[in-house]
Amino acid sequence: MSDWLSCPDFASLAGFSRQKAHRALRLSAIGQKALWRGAHLVVRTVRGRGGKSGEVYEVLASSLPAPLQEHFKALQTADERPSNDAQARMDWAWWHAVLSPALAHPRGSAARGDSLREIAAKRHMRPDGRWKDISERTLHRKLAAYEKKRGALSLTRRERADKGGKRAVVTINFDRAFKGDDAAKSRIEGALRGYIRAQHKNLESHSNIVFKAARKLAALARAEGFDVPEHACQVPDHLVKAETSFRRIGHSKKDAKKFADSLPGIQRTFELYGPSGVVFGDVHHFDVIVDKIEGYQQYPKAIAWHDAATGRVWIDVVLLPIGEGIRNEHVIASFLRMALAWGMPRVLYLDNGSEYNFAEFINDAMALRTGNGERVVIHAKPYNARAKPIENCFRQIERHLAKLPGYIGGDRMKTKTSNVGQAPTPFGSFDEFRAIISAELAFYHAKKQHGRALNGRSPNDMLAEAVKRGWQKTEIDPNAFAMAFSTPEPRAIRQGSIRHKGIWRCDELIPFEGERVTVLIPKFQNWPVLPVKLPTGSIAYAREDLPYAGLDRAGAVESARRKSIAISSIRALDHASPSIDPVAESLELAASLPAPPELPVGHRITASDEAKAIGARLRETPRQTADREAADREARGQSLQETNQITLRMLAKLNARSA
Repeated sequence: MSDWLSCPDFASLAGFSRQKAHRALRLSAIGQKALWRGAHLVVRTVRGRGGKSGEVYEVLASSLPAPLQEHFKALQTADERPSNDAQARMDWAWWHAVLSPALAHPRGSAARGDSLREIAAKRHMRPDGRWKDISERTLHRKLAAYEKKRGALSLTRRERADKGGKRAVVTINFDRAFKGDDAAKSRIEGALRGYIRAQHKNLESHSNIVFKAARKLAALARAEGFDVPEHACQVPDHLVKAETSFRRIGHSKKDAKKFADSLPGIQRTFELYGPSGVVFGDVHHFDVIVDKIEGYQQYPKAIAWHDAATGRVWIDVVLLPIGEGIRNEHVIASFLRMALAWGMPRVLYLDNGSEYNFAEFINDAMALRTGNGERVVIHAKPYNARAKPIENCFRQIERHLAKLPGYIGGDRMKTKTSNVGQAPTPFGSFDEFRAIISAELAFYHAKKQHGRALNGRSPNDMLAEAVKRGWQKTEIDPNAFAMAFSTPEPRAIRQGSIRHKGIWRCDELIPFEGERVTVLIPKFQNWPVLPVKLPTGSIAYAREDLPYAGLDRAGAVESARRKSIAISSIRALDHASPSIDPVAESLELAASLPAPPELPVGHRITASDEAKAIGARLRETPRQTADREAADREARGQSLQETNQITLRMLAKLNARSA
């Protein structure tokens, strides 16, 4: 038997909590308590888990009071040991406390009998809070078993000596019916366990796993060369339940939200950042139906902002056309209203939805608030609702909305109605719904809340405390947002207009035809005008150029007006610059230029007669060509006349000879 008991073992033996046992051992170890229940405890510190700096207390068994030593010896020498579960320890401690007055008297003494009668006359509260009457006979039986049989073992339930060991390789029925050896059983058991784990990974239902596992067990037995009856292949529930931890694999692959909710997290506090230090943004869909407006949805939506430090909530309620969702321009407009009322936030913590794409473009504007270029926009990870306290605000507001008419509950497919079989009754008009949301927010801000963040204070209280400590909001000029939500882009002026999803023009653009200007292009909103920075440095505002009807006389009038402005601008430019006669200037300039230098001849390349003839022909002017051709024709005519005269003289001679 071990000579030293750990603090948990000492607590179990003595029948009280570990905290109380630890305190008793600590006081004895440092010498502040000389005796404990009349005994001088010998305590030492050893290295172990759970203690301060890795040190835990142990007590020497032989230094315990005599009754506890007897109990400890009985526990160490008995063939059966008391159960280690919490209920058994409580039963042991309870019975020991009940019998302690009688154990203080010698066996068979009158004092013990009187003590047992007093115990039986009282009602005793069980550890579970119930009252119990104990007969004197039961007390005598318990006391006799304690002293004569197994000591402390008689006061609690006993567990099997082989507890913790497996009684079967697969199941009892299968092991009895299967004729193979233990090695084959072990192979079957391992394959069956793997099959059950794979079914859990697929998130198969419990009943289906039990059914499939029975068929699998029969197939595994046949693969080993034995046929096992169907009843012996039934798989107990505990074998299936023992592998349920593998379902988390399926959740991680097929149910991201459930898996994310099961992951361990941390606690955060934002009170140190002060009001508007960290502002959460989210979009919420109300479970309330309002009166129908042609072309619009009946379910209002909320663009909400939550001040993490004070718990304040800002909500803009919108009603969207059918088929549309929250867009960036809706969120931007709500953000501007919130920032003007609360002051510019230091950090925005936003959902990861596409409607919050605008946030990346206000880093420059928000940097005016921080002044140090720190990260000012944070996007929450998917399925991380714990990182957004605003979700809890939505739940509180929805609880108040549940009492209103038009509330349909969280499941749109199973809407709550006032009468079975009928459509939900609308709350009322959209304007009335916005008014009730404002009222609920006022109630929310004034109500004291008992969560970890507010701790019995209201959001208004939190804000008042911050103001009292000297907090001030950071105001921002609304015009500063125009630059934050726009991008300067170059555009060329063509026919007095610029292009941006259509044609935009203003009279100030006409004089700068063909030049390039800088235009502020909105990122998400549709502005009625586009600011244009002209080459002169001034700002003009172009409006979208709308077409006129084909026969509308106003179109002709406007066209003539624009052309008149263009002509006037040309005239103004003409008057602003002198005129020059280009012909006279060229002649004058040519006459004033110095003559080019003569080029000396160093070598001469001669040509053949044929090349000279060809070159001369190529250099002929049209006039020279005409003169040459005329001379050639005249020469050919004279030659022909001479030839004819010669021919006639020869014929005359021939005729004379023949005569």
